[in-house]
Amino acid sequence: MVRQPKSFDNLLYIALVAMVLDHLSFLFPSQAEPLRAIGRIAFPLFAWSLGAGLVNKGSVPWTMLVRMHSAAFLCIPLWLVIAPSVHALNIFYTLMLSVLLIASLEVSWGMRIEHRVAVWLLVCYGAPLVDYGIGGVLLPVAFYAWHKKQTMGGFLWIAGLLAWVSIIYGDHALAWLALPLGWAVGQIAPTIPRVHPGMFYYAYVGHLTVIAALILWLPPLH
Repeated sequence: MVRQPKSFDNLLYIALVAMVLDHLSFLFPSQAEPLRAIGRIAFPLFAWSLGAGLVNKGSVPWTMLVRMHSAAFLCIPLWLVIAPSVHALNIFYTLMLSVLLIASLEVSWGMRIEHRVAVWLLVCYGAPLVDYGIGGVLLPVAFYAWHKKQTMGGFLWIAGLLAWVSIIYGDHALAWLALPLGWAVGQIAPTIPRVHPGMFYYAYVGHLTVIAALILWLPPLH
């Protein structure tokens, strides 16, 4: 097992369960309301974990970005089966833009100015196209600033809260529990070892593969 000293890894397990329940709503539309009510907790917990996990990075995490891109690409045909009417790019593209934006704002990571400008242009172009939109891109950035305790952390934290409200406004009431739950788990819960550094990527692609296969092979379910 890979030992992670940060208790924020606990949030990955909660978020993974919520995410699977959220996506099962496509397979069981008659139970969509309760499944999605719980599933709305998933993304902000992933954003909280990502922001905290990048705090100790000293440079652009290219390995993480490659994993995200690979998983995002593999998920495109799966989402076409599961939700053909949904045109937003999947969550990995959202998180990729978040990581790139953090890299462009974190001076100590050494990104060149022309690369920063390219990232900002990419975010401006790509944010409206990805799942959760600009709010989803900004949320991990705000969490990163908060965990990092940067000078601009207060401003980015406020921006993140506004982004968070824009994401869940009018959504299920349980979605509002994500922020206090993230804080509580990170503060008081004992650390659960992460099974594998890439478990989120494998779990995401794996459970979508199963759901897509069931939708194709067992049409009465949906």
